[in-house]
Amino acid sequence: MDKSSLSLLNFGDSLDSIANLDPRGYGVCRVLYKAARDMANEPLSIKGAKLIIDSLAPKGLVYIISGFVLPDCEKAETDGLIGAVLLSKVLALYFRAKPVIICPPEALSAAEAASRAIGLEVISSIPDASDRPYLSLMPFTKDKAKALDETAALLENGMPCLVISIEAPGSNAEGEYHSAKGINITELEAKSDALFRLLQNMGVPSLSIGDLGNEIGLSTLRESVLKYIDKAGKSCQCGCVSGIFSDTAADAVITATASDWGVYALISAIALLRGNKEIIPSGDELKDALRAGVENGLVDMSGKAVPAIDGFNESLNAAVLSLMRELVSHAIDNRGEYEYWFDSVLQSGYFN
Repeated sequence: MDKSSLSLLNFGDSLDSIANLDPRGYGVCRVLYKAARDMANEPLSIKGAKLIIDSLAPKGLVYIISGFVLPDCEKAETDGLIGAVLLSKVLALYFRAKPVIICPPEALSAAEAASRAIGLEVISSIPDASDRPYLSLMPFTKDKAKALDETAALLENGMPCLVISIEAPGSNAEGEYHSAKGINITELEAKSDALFRLLQNMGVPSLSIGDLGNEIGLSTLRESVLKYIDKAGKSCQCGCVSGIFSDTAADAVITATASDWGVYALISAIALLRGNKEIIPSGDELKDALRAGVENGLVDMSGKAVPAIDGFNESLNAAVLSLMRELVSHAIDNRGEYEYWFDSVLQSGYFN
């Protein structure tokens, strides 16, 4: 191990740890994280950031699938979509990529409002030959019978260089979608995992971010956490006997207390690898996006139209993001200040 590897290991683990702080206290985030970290053999945020940086091409399309519709209010939740908007701005502004958020129809206006609130132009078509940073928004069908046709129509616009899912509902082995409590929500959700699977089969790199297991991409962890996650096995509330866990895997997985906290860690890791702290949005920018999203139809996990993500208010979300930003800023601003200690630790062999 050299200085660079040691630095990335420890900074990445720090970002992952912040993303998995547990204000609720019941520990599901720790169960998922251990399984994901053991499989990745490196910090999840760093692995995800490397995948993005290695996969992106200037003006390359990036599909970002998000939008979880809650059963009680039949509205899309903030978790996932706000993170998707923040990540889209990073990809468009700093990588000249062409992000496309693919979401259920009822989330379109909220995603557009959140994007405009942080200065990201929104268009309703793809692709665009211009160099200006922008976000495309595309709805995806809730009809299983139409999912493959919509996938084919999207791909007529070009093949993406990367597909990312953030808190996007994934069907289980029986093709059924479930809430965290095992309620069947198949009729409510966009069938966008059909797009995700097809792109995977075509060799497109994939990254998934989730916080429970019923999201696209998290079947990667299913066998490791099956006995620890409620309703993950054969028990659910609809009788399909396949549980809540998604049947779709991903090349890289990031787990967090809330999926958007995983996005914050991912963006921070990208900033660290690129040596540019300005890549990380401010807490105020996050609040602006969150408020705009809620004002245009998004809800917290409680079903209430309040500026919160997975039950955590805007101040806590901004604090988590700001702590990551401060960590990365210090790392970038003080490179070279700790050479003696790097040499000492490396010589000790502890991290070998």
